Amino acid sequence: MTSVKIQLLPMRKILETKQLEFDKSSFFIDLIKHDNGSLYIEILQRIHNNKSDGQKIKINPAILMDLVAVLLDFHEKIPVKPGDGVLHFSENDKKNLQERYLKGVSTKDLALQFDTTETIIEMILRNRGIVVMTDVRPEKTYRWRKKR
Repeated sequence: MTSVKIQLLPMRKILETKQLEFDKSSFFIDLIKHDNGSLYIEILQRIHNNKSDGQKIKINPAILMDLVAVLLDFHEKIPVKPGDGVLHFSENDKKNLQERYLKGVSTKDLALQFDTTETIIEMILRNRGIVVMTDVRPEKTYRWRKKR
């Protein structure tokens, strides 16, 4: 009789997810709780029009602040080209954007005001828990009456 060794995969629970959408790819950033109680961050990048499952990176929370500091340092060194639009919004900008949207300003108008794309505006609103409505009006339906 042969014995088979079964290896159980560790269980994980996704506590929170944020999605960043850009023209050519999307990023899913998950806060994960491992079955042993430890927390870590998992980032999945999916490239649009690519059939693969994407690329995944797991980040230990102990190095998170060092990683953020390095990324911010690099961000300051990379010049923004004219026409690139705003890719980063401060918390104050996001709050202002949210208030304007809730007052009835369309995502198209917000994209013009903030020099960015509608996709980024919608992503910010969704990440703040706001349901984004389309600006398309439904077609008018007609009721036909029979002539007498």
